[in-house]
Amino acid sequence: MARPEKLTDDQKLFIAELKQNNPAITTREVIGAVKNYLINKMKEASPHFTAQELEKIVVDEQLSKTAIIKYLTEVNVNLSVIIDTPWNTAALDTEPITTEALPWLILTQENRKLWLSKMLTQREAKWFNRFFGFKSLFSSQALNDLGIVAPDANLINTYQAAIVATWAQIYGQREKAATVAGIEKPDFSDLDSYLACYDTDNLARAEVKRFWDDVQLILARIESGIIPDRKRKIEIENRIESGVLSFIRSEEMLYLNHSLGTPDMSLELILLYFQTMVPDYVADRFRELTYHPLNEPELSIYYAVLPDSVIEMRNNLTYIQRVNYLVSLRQWCKEHPEALKVRPENFEVEMLSLINDIKMEGKTR
Repeated sequence: MARPEKLTDDQKLFIAELKQNNPAITTREVIGAVKNYLINKMKEASPHFTAQELEKIVVDEQLSKTAIIKYLTEVNVNLSVIIDTPWNTAALDTEPITTEALPWLILTQENRKLWLSKMLTQREAKWFNRFFGFKSLFSSQALNDLGIVAPDANLINTYQAAIVATWAQIYGQREKAATVAGIEKPDFSDLDSYLACYDTDNLARAEVKRFWDDVQLILARIESGIIPDRKRKIEIENRIESGVLSFIRSEEMLYLNHSLGTPDMSLELILLYFQTMVPDYVADRFRELTYHPLNEPELSIYYAVLPDSVIEMRNNLTYIQRVNYLVSLRQWCKEHPEALKVRPENFEVEMLSLINDIKMEGKTR
């Protein structure tokens, strides 16, 4: 069977997301990643083939290096013209927002500041406007999740707006990747299914799978024995940041039913926030990315790891306490950047004290 002359939409989307998340990735690495992607897809559909048979079929019949190289040129052009700027009301002239959704969107942007997060972009605000009608579907769920008998209307509004914003960001990022890929009619059916059933568990699993796929690309580079120069180091940092942000969003959705938004932090502080909110086994796997043979001081990270006592205590918090806990955790990371390299001696005590302060103060944000 002859190799295909064109890439399928799913291959284009895979390459576009890869390039978008890792701008400095080489053509050779893209070809290798596409090959692994096709092998994994075929393995799921035809598990009876051996690894050698799968690779031979993909290389001989499915992998078109010429088509990939040609398509990468198109992706690079699309990347150069895509600018996603933070939304504010000045953008209403170019992207109208309904009068019903507008106050909620402004509320969301204000909460993003309070939650130490980056603002929704104009692209994401467009999706917020589109999904605003889903807000009412979250009312009964909100009452259960908030865990209070007489719910505060403002608290319900904050919760519902945060859910709409989370999905707006998910769809916005998918749309951006599709635009980079040059796909005129992208397929959002998988996201639609997650949204219709509000299936955060399977969405999180899909997000985490992408995270670990990204991890494998980094490990492949490390295993090659190449010590990266500054350009390579930036490439690896981009991959780490992309994977970590995806994982953070998944963890926050599992904890709150929504994300607080992309942390408005440097990569180092994002990594610190990541490591202080995940259990040991996750941090152990991720530690591989920043350990020898990379031998880069900036990336040689000591993981504080969230103790079991803290995990148990944080899981017993109410909704608003959970929000305040994560925001306080972000603030703690900003105030303790040194914790990225050296675990504080009183780390567990500090985390427990942080949670106790939130429970005692009963503050809201």
